[in-house]
Amino acid sequence: MLGPAPVTTAESETALANAVRRAIEGDPALPAGGRRVLATVERGVVRLTVTVSAGAEAEDASIAVARVPGFRRVDNRMIVVGR
Repeated sequence: MLGPAPVTTAESETALANAVRRAIEGDPALPAGGRRVLATVERGVVRLTVTVSAGAEAEDASIAVARVPGFRRVDNRMIVVGR
């Protein structure tokens, strides 16, 4: 069950999006500093669009984001590409 959405403003969503990007870029489990991860925030929901060759990278991005306080939920969208 999800709690109520946090009260957000454009400024707080920008700060949250920046924190999410820093968490992804700083995660050593994500190849190339998470450059294949696009993170956006809307109304407290973090949307991750991850281009991966394996599902583990999407999971690693979700784990990195889970460490960031202030979001309501993560919407993880994965694009799997062939090798």
